[in-house]
Amino acid sequence: MSDSEYRNRLREWVDKSGEGMRSDDATWQSFSQGIHYLSADFHDPATYSELNKVLAGWDTARATGGNRIFYLSTAPGEYVEIIQNLGAAGMARDNSEDSGWSASSSKSPSAGTSHRL
Repeated sequence: MSDSEYRNRLREWVDKSGEGMRSDDATWQSFSQGIHYLSADFHDPATYSELNKVLAGWDTARATGGNRIFYLSTAPGEYVEIIQNLGAAGMARDNSEDSGWSASSSKSPSAGTSHRL
């Protein structure tokens, strides 16, 4: 499925589930440019290299600076492999230098240096 096809499906879903309220076209167009679809096999390490390239392009195009969240809609038994592959492909970084959340920060939610994927 292409990005456009995925966005169209989401738009239909949003419009149907919005209790009769259709989303504003201009708002949807701006918002939907940040929605992308990538079909991949999470057991294949090449998937993560491709994902990293795609995300780097989006970081440039949308000025996100690597700020991302990975939602793992998989069985919990798969988390370790996925997280290790994300890290091996360079998609994990130490937050202590760029977010203000570190072991020495009073804002830190827990002891130790935080890492994000």
